[in-house]
Amino acid sequence: MYKGGVLLNGKQYNHSGFDIYFDVSCIPDCWDEIAGDNLFLTKKILGLLQMINPCSQKYHMYAEKKIILVTYKLKVDLLSLLSRSSLKIPINIIGIPLSVAYKGYQASGEGEKILSQYLNAMKGINIILNGDEGLNLLSGYSLSNFALDIEWRTMKDYLSSMRSHYRYRFTKAIQKFQEVKAEKLDDNGLFSDDMYALYLEVYENSKEKLEKLSIDYFRQSPFSITVFRHDDRLLGFIQTTVHNEELLFLFCGFNHLKNQRYDLYTNMLLHMVMKGIEEGRRRISFGQTTEQSKSIIGALEVKKRLYIASKSKLIRFFSKALIRVISYQGYGISHRVFTKEGRC
Repeated sequence: MYKGGVLLNGKQYNHSGFDIYFDVSCIPDCWDEIAGDNLFLTKKILGLLQMINPCSQKYHMYAEKKIILVTYKLKVDLLSLLSRSSLKIPINIIGIPLSVAYKGYQASGEGEKILSQYLNAMKGINIILNGDEGLNLLSGYSLSNFALDIEWRTMKDYLSSMRSHYRYRFTKAIQKFQEVKAEKLDDNGLFSDDMYALYLEVYENSKEKLEKLSIDYFRQSPFSITVFRHDDRLLGFIQTTVHNEELLFLFCGFNHLKNQRYDLYTNMLLHMVMKGIEEGRRRISFGQTTEQSKSIIGALEVKKRLYIASKSKLIRFFSKALIRVISYQGYGISHRVFTKEGRC
């Protein structure tokens, strides 16, 4: 027995209208219908993450109102944001247990009001990542996504559309990459320890660390991995996928010591631009972080909401100060990469 419900076949019946599931295999198929276009909220992807990135996931569904959400637990060092002290506090995250710029819930209209009330009835500190506008909760901003709409027929057209400073910068970068070979892994099971070490290198150098993925994620996920080599020496990789004619950048790894010689990170982003153009994609989503690198290739900032909810009035009171500290301030720099005439 659980307070507020009964655990049966991986499901806790809750009196507020939501069914809570502890295993993806127990979730009804109508979950995916409610998830809609959110690839990372589908049962297939959530099942993979439950297996390779277990973090006490729970799956909440109010089928009648077409509301779903995913919660998981994470210990966050809140004091490190405010001082040199350390205090790791368990937080309930409403989001995808994977560092992608997608929300971990689906609700609209009246459902947003019901979801807001439901989240404010939960115990502890509840942080909603990558949200849309519309929830009636204390709000700030998550890290922004950066996206580029494809408006060119060829890579030459893309470079020609730039202002001269940027065109010169990227032409020089591409020259450094001429002898580098890009190869898609035929089998993600071939993702090697050396490749994973490059992912860890990027993770350790990142300012925003949420969860560290295991090597099994890369070996078992269905997403494409492209590896970059020069003279058989591994330089880096990118993990991507295509959804609704949008090319999505997920994760990468690269050798920081080789970054300047090959302009590695810039060229990996440009490789995505090339693939997006060649494959006729409508948009490239480059994800979060490394704002400047993504902005100067022409990607625009797409803001994402962060919300804090709690049953405790005391936590909600202190969260007003906390959200000012943890809320993303936005990149806010306009680089004016393209000429007006250059956009098709």
